[in-house]
Amino acid sequence: MPASSSLAGRAILSVGLKLGFYILALSIAGVLIYIPYAEWTYAGSLHLKLTFFCILGARIILWSILPRPDRFTPRVRCLNRRSTQSSSKHWPGLRRQRSSRCPRRFI
Repeated sequence: MPASSSLAGRAILSVGLKLGFYILALSIAGVLIYIPYAEWTYAGSLHLKLTFFCILGARIILWSILPRPDRFTPRVRCLNRRSTQSSSKHWPGLRRQRSSRCPRRFI
């Protein structure tokens, strides 16, 4: 990408690439689903192994493109006054400086 490209151009490019990815994935899944249908409609027969792998491949593709929610789990333990004696000495001074209540939990 040239150095003179604007932020709007980059945003349009990123949206276009994302849409292109989803269109490509959906079209591949559609073709995989269409193969057993076309075989049944035009040839009059159905190969079970081909049908199984086409449906399985389409299902895997469709499952893979679904967005997943992000879950955050803190990797540190919660601190309180009893667990850390050294920092509890500083809390009353901090409370007086800030003129607010001490929090019950720290992460």
